[in-house]
Amino acid sequence: MQHYKNHPISGFAVRGPGRLWRFAGLVFDRYRPAREIKRLECADVVYTSRHEAEEHALTLCRAWIDGLSLENNKHGTGKQEPRRNRPTPGHAREVA
Repeated sequence: MQHYKNHPISGFAVRGPGRLWRFAGLVFDRYRPAREIKRLECADVVYTSRHEAEEHALTLCRAWIDGLSLENNKHGTGKQEPRRNRPTPGHAREVA
């Protein structure tokens, strides 16, 4: 198991039809490492090498964590406008 930005991640290959491999990636909670928080897999993407499938799974895990970090920054720690200047959710502006 590897760690990426304090999250344990695991990438593994699953034998598919013939000599092909599918990938599966797991991202675990950084505070409770036994708790899986995301599973990444796709039956439509296959590889001829077990190693390639495992590397692709790890790459997707890292990308998902990076996206999670961007989302947290956008909604939590980044600079935001004061609340009074932002429209409330569900409040649409009328167009004349």
